[in-house]
Amino acid sequence: MWALNLVWQAVAAGFAFSYAVTLGAFFQWQVRAGDDEFFTRVYTPFRTTLRLKWRYRLFMPFGPALTAAASLAFNHSAHAALPQVLAVVVFFLYYFLAHVPTGFAKAEEDLMSGKGLTERQRRIYLRLNIPLHILMGSLYAATAVALALT
Repeated sequence: MWALNLVWQAVAAGFAFSYAVTLGAFFQWQVRAGDDEFFTRVYTPFRTTLRLKWRYRLFMPFGPALTAAASLAFNHSAHAALPQVLAVVVFFLYYFLAHVPTGFAKAEEDLMSGKGLTERQRRIYLRLNIPLHILMGSLYAATAVALALT
C-alpha cells in the first residue's frame, strides 16, 4: 500500500505538470482569445456526457488521498508518519489555501460548465491557471519525494 501511495503521488504530480504544458495551455489560449463558445459548444457537452467531473474527482484528489489514508493506516509504524500524513492532506491544503481563496475554483468551474466568465474571472483564470497547476504538481512531487526518502 505504501508503494501505491508513492506512485499515486508521483502520478498526480505528473498529471498536474502535464496539464500545465498541454490541456491547460490550450484552455489558456481559448480563454485569452475570448472563445468561451468553445467551452459551451464543445467542452461542456464532452464533460457532461462522459461524467468527466466525477471521473476527475475520483482520479484527483480522492484517489491519491484515499490511497494515502489507507497507506497511513497500514504503514504508520513502518515509515515516517509526516510524509504519509502530508500525502493524505496535500490536495486539500492546496485547494482550500490557494485554489478556492483566489477565486480560481469558481472561475474554472464556471468556464468548464459552459457558464462563461466575467471579465474579473477571465483575469483570474488567465493569471492563475498555469501557476496553480504547477504549484499543485510541485506539492505532489515534493510529497512523492518525501515518501521515497522514508
